[in-house]
Amino acid sequence: MYYPKNKTEKVSELMTGWRRDLHMIPEVGFDVKKTCGYLRSVLNGMDCSMIPAAKNGLCAFFDFGRTSTVAYRSDMDALPITEISGVPYASRHPGFMHACGHDGHMAALLGLAYVLDALGDAPSNVLLIFQPAEETTGGAKIICDSGILKKYQVDRVFGIHIWPGFEAGQPAACPGSMMAGSCEVTAISRGESSHCAGTGENKDAIRAICDFLTRSYLLPGLKVSSPPAEEDCLLKFGKIYGGSVRNAIAGHAALEGTLRCLDEHNIEKMISELRALAGPCGEKYGCTIEISRSQGYLPVYNDPALYADISSVLGEYGLVSCSPVMLTEDFSFYQREAPGIFFFLGTGENKALHSNRFDFDENILTDALEIYLRIL
Repeated sequence: MYYPKNKTEKVSELMTGWRRDLHMIPEVGFDVKKTCGYLRSVLNGMDCSMIPAAKNGLCAFFDFGRTSTVAYRSDMDALPITEISGVPYASRHPGFMHACGHDGHMAALLGLAYVLDALGDAPSNVLLIFQPAEETTGGAKIICDSGILKKYQVDRVFGIHIWPGFEAGQPAACPGSMMAGSCEVTAISRGESSHCAGTGENKDAIRAICDFLTRSYLLPGLKVSSPPAEEDCLLKFGKIYGGSVRNAIAGHAALEGTLRCLDEHNIEKMISELRALAGPCGEKYGCTIEISRSQGYLPVYNDPALYADISSVLGEYGLVSCSPVMLTEDFSFYQREAPGIFFFLGTGENKALHSNRFDFDENILTDALEIYLRIL
């Protein structure tokens, strides 16, 4: 990797320092003011334009006089998790922690900014996107809807996510659908409350919703294989509630869950099948069952032609082919604006993401920077 001579030894040390500083100030959702202020303090003085984005997000544009722009995205937000890692740079915000590597993602992009500023030139203009609310409500959509990618003529977009289970510093991806699209699904059963010992007709909302739950898991479209195939869908309900007291028939009950599909068209198909199932399940018990869904995320889809090009330029960092996963990522919204590739970057460890002990080998930040520069 080429760095200006006076910067060769500094960049890896700087990225480690930035990552540790950011790790100590985790914030969640859009409420990332302190994080954004820190990013501004690092970027201040570099030859780039800083543009506010998505409430407390930030973009940095490096204008090299080119006709097109490459975008790189990092998420900013942390998780409501109490850290017990014991590292000296542990969270100083009680109850919050960077347990998903977003501190590392930001540090790698700051490293890229540092090198770009020192070089003063690149084959394309570069837009760095520091995005809030990846873990919650999808800050990516707000940034895309702002028109910033069109304004700066972004024609390629890239993102990296630190990922346990692969060799340290090893990028992994696959062409086509790599991560599932998803939506939240809610089923509400309405019946009529009455005493359990009564002799009248029982319109039992709990029985209706339980029948719906059992039958929904038998729908033919739900056939997640290992690894999942393109046509696979996953439906799981993690929350059920209803009724008011133990000795009365429930007049109300509900299920809350998630639907995930690698093909975005299958999401609408499955919602239609759930609604078709809800009618007879409710009628059987004198109830109605209503199905609603959230907007959700689209599948992360790696453009096959761009994937082939990137595979050819990564040299010894050659991509490991990975299987699609049923996890979700709002990076998918950027890929609807421009062709893009999302990578996993191996940590070489088995500490799970979202664990209260999560940490990673900071040497992989240099690997992330190397990958970004080779792509550019």
